[in-house]
Amino acid sequence: MATGEKDTFDALCTKLENTCDENGLVYTMQRDRYPFALTVASNHVDDGQTTLFPKNPTEDSKIYFLFVGGRLCYKTAGGFTLPETTFNKLKNFAKKLYLASLAMFFRDCMTQQHFVDDDLVALAGGDDAGDEEDDAESAEE
Repeated sequence: MATGEKDTFDALCTKLENTCDENGLVYTMQRDRYPFALTVASNHVDDGQTTLFPKNPTEDSKIYFLFVGGRLCYKTAGGFTLPETTFNKLKNFAKKLYLASLAMFFRDCMTQQHFVDDDLVALAGGDDAGDEEDDAESAEE
């Protein structure tokens, strides 16, 4: 079943992927254990061209966006550099993906433990809305 939280998360991943493609970057995400981490690195596609330099100094470079204790931390490795505008975009994606992950996790936990109030979800027009009979009863009251 699709949820608003999952749809939001998937849309953010698509936008992040597009941003990475535009800037020659790739990303990986760790959201199945603590801490949440988004890692961005250069996309090294061998296009068959010979280079004048034997090794690009940033070939193994990365930037890590980590959420520890609810705070965003970032760390670079291997001399990773990128324009400030791209850095800010990636930082904002990291924040939004972290919050979307928390929302999905919270919803999954609450749903599995049956702590979801279907009446309130229906009242908000959510995707877990109850039967049409329930809606008709509320309209009569």
